[in-house]
Amino acid sequence: MTARSVGRAGIMASDHMTSLLQVAHVVLAAIAVGTNLCFPIWTYLAQHDGTSLAFTLRAVRWVDRWVTIPAYLLTAVSGIALVAVEHVDPLALWISGSTALFVVLMGLGFVLYRPVSRLRLAAAARGPRDAAYRSASRRAAALDIAILSA
Repeated sequence: MTARSVGRAGIMASDHMTSLLQVAHVVLAAIAVGTNLCFPIWTYLAQHDGTSLAFTLRAVRWVDRWVTIPAYLLTAVSGIALVAVEHVDPLALWISGSTALFVVLMGLGFVLYRPVSRLRLAAAARGPRDAAYRSASRRAAALDIAILSA
């Protein structure tokens, strides 16, 4: 094997790794955003059904914890890997901007959304007409709009 063929094999492996990272990054982002987009729909349907509200909110929390949040975190990891593999300047405006947006949105989720989610789930046992449930739902809806529009 010549040095030239070994060099080409290394480039091909690097291109393959980059392609895999790009696909992973896009698929993970689609999973994260897709599940987030579904949560308000599931909640809306359960509120109008009434009998499955608490179950639906527990299911949403489970999917959020075990699918959505890990997908967002792995999207960030694959993005960092792509920046490194592609030798992109981490201080480029689009990189630093998306990193700041990611940190802000994750912070909103953990600091503001988690307590509202707990309150809404606790009040769901009393039904969607309960004042505490409606209050928590309004706050959750406002956060949903803020997070999903970012």
